[in-house]
Amino acid sequence: MRIRTLKPEWLEDEKLGACNDEARLLSAGLILLADDQGRGRASLPYLASQVWTYHPRESLAKVSKALDQLSKMQFVILYSVNGEQLFQIRNWAKHQKVDHPAKPRLPGPEQADSRESRESLAKVPETLAPHTSDPDPDPDQGSPTRKRIAEGFNRFWKIYPKKRARGDALKAWGTLKPSAELVGTILTAVEQHRLTEDWQRENGRFIPYPATWLRGRRWEDQLATGAVGPGRQSSGDGSGRPLANAEVRRLQELEVEISRERKAPAGDGGPR
Repeated sequence: MRIRTLKPEWLEDEKLGACNDEARLLSAGLILLADDQGRGRASLPYLASQVWTYHPRESLAKVSKALDQLSKMQFVILYSVNGEQLFQIRNWAKHQKVDHPAKPRLPGPEQADSRESRESLAKVPETLAPHTSDPDPDPDQGSPTRKRIAEGFNRFWKIYPKKRARGDALKAWGTLKPSAELVGTILTAVEQHRLTEDWQRENGRFIPYPATWLRGRRWEDQLATGAVGPGRQSSGDGSGRPLANAEVRRLQELEVEISRERKAPAGDGGPR
């Protein structure tokens, strides 16, 4: 069982004293949430649900501003690995003494995907702007544009095989703001990629995180000839056998559905 302590010096820290109340509360929360190496998840919805337990839907803007303050004052390092947002508390040994630390469960900053700015990691995605503050958008609420974005993302998330780092995937989707046509293109590409050998090999080990796939615009990848297509798909187990008819029908039905949506008259707010 993890045991964390807050020392009296925490109250006297001048840098923390210059922060607002939300940043000070979050600093204590990060200490409590951190593993034995001082690392933890930095997803805004996750931190809101943990630190502002009883008001998670009203706190994303607070978390964003507080996290940004703590990063700028160098209390934490913010980074991303395989699309998952993480934090590392600087000078962890100064805050905690761990006699028998467990093996690291999270990668360190040295394994970060890239040197992303503090602003990009601490920024509330557009679909989670302060006036919405909703970590799981409800298609029945908000403006037509937000409804369309939320509906499209929920469809993408439903069929994407690797359900990891949903918050980061939602942020990437909100940045794209895909049109109805692009949503159809993305969904078709996901279904086609699902049938490739790379995605089926070793129980999906080589499937990228959804946020990484979206940011890389992987729906534009040119798949090898014969890799997909009714009646010609490989099972991915090395035997060369065709896919089951149900899987082929699923791809065909999706293509028909998307074709109908593209031909339907444009509404005032996209798909309903």
